[in-house]
Amino acid sequence: MRHYLVLCFFCLQMIQSVYAQPVLNHPVWVERFYKAWGDRFFWMGSDVNATELRAALIEVLQVSDREGVLQKPYHLEHLVELPSTKASTDSMTLDRLFTDAALSALMDHRRGFNRKNPMEFDAVSSVTRKKEEEWVVNALLGAGDAVSLIRLFGSLEPIMPTYRILRQRYAAQANPDTLRILKETMNLFRWIDHFRFDRFIVIDRSTAELFLYEHDTVRMQMRVVLGKEETPTPTFAAWAESAILYPYWYVPASIFYKECIGQIIRNRRWLDWNRMEVVDGAGGVIDPLSVNWPSYRKGGFPYTLRQRTGCDNSLGIFKIDIQTPFSVYLHDTNNRGVFVRKHRYLSHGCIRLENPIGLAQALLGDRLDVARLRACLKDQKPDRVFFSSPLPVFLLDEF
Repeated sequence: MRHYLVLCFFCLQMIQSVYAQPVLNHPVWVERFYKAWGDRFFWMGSDVNATELRAALIEVLQVSDREGVLQKPYHLEHLVELPSTKASTDSMTLDRLFTDAALSALMDHRRGFNRKNPMEFDAVSSVTRKKEEEWVVNALLGAGDAVSLIRLFGSLEPIMPTYRILRQRYAAQANPDTLRILKETMNLFRWIDHFRFDRFIVIDRSTAELFLYEHDTVRMQMRVVLGKEETPTPTFAAWAESAILYPYWYVPASIFYKECIGQIIRNRRWLDWNRMEVVDGAGGVIDPLSVNWPSYRKGGFPYTLRQRTGCDNSLGIFKIDIQTPFSVYLHDTNNRGVFVRKHRYLSHGCIRLENPIGLAQALLGDRLDVARLRACLKDQKPDRVFFSSPLPVFLLDEF
């Protein structure tokens, strides 16, 4: 008898699992949609338009994988098998399931599959997230027929030439590992493209290259130097608002204790050879002879080393500040020979630019005095120039 009851219990569980309603991916979006739609059927009407609309969505969902879209569950097994007899309550439940599938697929096509963010810092996504959620509901509300729905999904595909090439390679590829890599890369393109930025920078950590995009086209490409193994450049999506012409280099404390103070203790002239100044918290220059250097060998140094401006400055003549918690930025360098190397992971974490003046021209236009930069003047006062609008900068593991 006990075995019979146990068997019945498991049978009941199996039956309940078969008939259990699938969990919605975005219940808040679905509720917002029907609040705007008036709690009416959107998909489950009996007319030809509703039938064609359902068929159009199912077709889009079925081909999404072939188009390289990383996707979450879209309830496809429930959508393709419509019950022959539908009570009103069941019809509305199924209508909401269609809506949830459509909203999920629209967002995945628009911004890539919303997996856990792999970046170490992301200040860009949060700015647009609320607008994206408003967009996806309004977009579906405006696609009430099959033609409009298919056109809506088609409009979400990135138009960047590089993405087109990736899609062609994906369609012709059969190797599962290669397909996975291509799909991940296409998903990343979708994520960047969905912001619809007119201009942005992408830095590929896997190849140590920088790409400046303008209107979906690569305007400039260059080699960069990134962080070495023990001080890797972090991944991020952040904003840059300004550049500095003839910047100072303020030596970070970690570099000061590891690489500088021992040199200074051995020979005070090291400061002059490297055009270094000692400055206090207010920016005032301190006489280095007044500093008891050996007492700060292991810590407690109350000042900062600052390298004077010029082409021999470690930051060169051009620097772009990036708003991250990592104290890394894009800059020129006084060691230009490193760009011919294949392995260019040599910095303390910052991004050194192969063509800083070219990038400065592209970003600042006629506001840049190119002749002044090329003159390599010494001891110039740093000049901060703001971009016409904040510049998104993405540093990614692979692009």
